[in-house]
Amino acid sequence: MCGKAMGLGVLLLCCCSAPPPHALPREPRGAVALVSLSADTETEEVQNTVSSSDFSPSSRRGTSPMASCRLDAPLPAEVRAGASAKSLHLLGQKKILEKERQTAVTVLQKANAMAPENPLIKADYATALLQCGLVNEGVEALEAAALLAPDNADIAANLAQGYQIAGRFRAARVVYEKAAVLAPDDSAILNNLAVVLVALGDVDAAETVIRRAIAIRPGETSYLVDLGYILVRQKRLQDAEIVLERAVNADRNSADAYNMLGFVYFQLNYRERARENFERALSINPDHRAARENLDALTGEFHQELE
Repeated sequence: MCGKAMGLGVLLLCCCSAPPPHALPREPRGAVALVSLSADTETEEVQNTVSSSDFSPSSRRGTSPMASCRLDAPLPAEVRAGASAKSLHLLGQKKILEKERQTAVTVLQKANAMAPENPLIKADYATALLQCGLVNEGVEALEAAALLAPDNADIAANLAQGYQIAGRFRAARVVYEKAAVLAPDDSAILNNLAVVLVALGDVDAAETVIRRAIAIRPGETSYLVDLGYILVRQKRLQDAEIVLERAVNADRNSADAYNMLGFVYFQLNYRERARENFERALSINPDHRAARENLDALTGEFHQELE
């Protein structure tokens, strides 16, 4: 698999250079990052009962304003006349890895049209769509791929992540749970399931699941950060402090770990420790928005105390 665990990173669904049987690795989307987005997606709906539409094929609501690709672009000149669906598939995978998103969408769209019953081509086409911000279209393609290959854990997990990106957390939970049965040792699936459970408000279940992910990959810092966040949600600040100190000791370059530890120190009224950790997070990643906002809030509080 070509993906690596990022926890709090940006979505990057990529494909291996070779096709089946494991063509669609996922990258975890961390609890801190995702839950902060949930207010703009399904928060209100989550408080209500399950909607039947949450499990039906996606309805097109138009192209996302964040989309960076066109669906009517011509094939690139490098595609030879008479190219097979297989060669287009391999080229599309290569373009995904090279982050040439428009080319990847165009090439894989053609491959999918030529081989509409091939679930791996369809799923990789969905990957390209999602990377371009075409979320509804990507989810629809993944739903079709999952119907063609219902026992493929990678496709199921990517469909769940598509629902997750779209804010359809209930549907994501159901499909992640299926994927976890199909691939019980895939820690990324468990991490993402924990994230969705947090978004749905079931933090106790989320803790159980994220600890399973950590048992599989104990050195994955992003999982420890997510566990720390979950413990904060449970108001178990001392436990969160222990977990997050373990995270920063394991990875001195994790801005997310330092930011979350700083937040815990702030809640424990260790203001100077909090400031040091927010600053450390920003020294690692100057664009870390949460750390910047936390440090600004803390600095403003210090100024108020001096007045």
